[in-house]
Amino acid sequence: GVRHAFKDWQVMVQSGEFTPESADAKIPEYLSAEQKRYLIQNGTYNADGTVNMETANRLGWTKMWAEREARLKAAALAPQPRGGQGH
Repeated sequence: GVRHAFKDWQVMVQSGEFTPESADAKIPEYLSAEQKRYLIQNGTYNADGTVNMETANRLGWTKMWAEREARLKAAALAPQPRGGQGH
């Protein structure tokens, strides 16, 4: 059955919670052994804990990382507003 108040409820959603932050990321130490095993099994990480770059390329993570890096560099080069001048 479908509850009218939740007719558009999505049980599964994209979260990115387990997406590596960069190509240099390592499998997080705080994860349980079972979580680590699953992330290796599903191809997110390699058995040595490094990012599986084949998966990263296939899922667009490398592009996402490059775009984020470009935004950060652009922001660092952008002129910063001068605060507290009263003008």
